Amino acid sequence: MTEIEKIIKRADELLKQTESVELAGIDPNGYPHIFEMEVMANSNIRTVYFTTGIYSGKVSDFKKNTKAALNVCLNQDCISMIGDVKVIEHPEEKRRLWITERTKQLQDMKKEPLYCILQFTGEILYYYFDGEKGFFHLDE
Repeated sequence: MTEIEKIIKRADELLKQTESVELAGIDPNGYPHIFEMEVMANSNIRTVYFTTGIYSGKVSDFKKNTKAALNVCLNQDCISMIGDVKVIEHPEEKRRLWITERTKQLQDMKKEPLYCILQFTGEILYYYFDGEKGFFHLDE
């Protein structure tokens, strides 16, 4: 296993150990806006999924500007990523991604149209593990 593969594995484990992360987007005035978001169980370090209200300000912001950052720290380990967010509104795609008990309740036909999925796709991973820090492009 290469060093980058080890770091990706460790970052993925860190993501799975946490329930929420900070997700930052850009507001209409060009300023960063940070949201605490619950991570969906089917996420991994390259693609992180969140459920949120379709009419929320963050959805509006991400539709205008897809650039985003994600941060998570647990004890002394931290990862930050920059990437893009895609807003998923298509009913079949939402149902396919809503695989946990927590999100299955959203498949109720009355609630489903009120929610969407934010798909964060990381491009660059910054890490800090055991006093070691660095970064690399995830597509390497």
